[in-house]
Amino acid sequence: MSEQLFADRNVDSDTNILGSQYLQVGEYDLLIEVWSWEGITAKSLIFLSPQIQDLPDAEVEQLAGEILSLPEEEKSTLSRKADFTYFNFGFVTD
Repeated sequence: MSEQLFADRNVDSDTNILGSQYLQVGEYDLLIEVWSWEGITAKSLIFLSPQIQDLPDAEVEQLAGEILSLPEEEKSTLSRKADFTYFNFGFVTD
């Protein structure tokens, strides 16, 4: 079922998806992707935006860090779109 929830997600044509995993943590349906783009490899934890629309960015970042067991110093970005919210982390340059 989770795969269907994320089926309409837009992936930029110059982004290569290297792997993905669907999961559910508590009330959240999630997708974890490993991707590469212009010499950068990273990961995204993707939320369904309606499930977290009432959470401020700081709480979404904290939630993502807890789900992923990330150290506090992990560099990350957060991008909210209408249907999906992307927590990006694990950046490595080629």
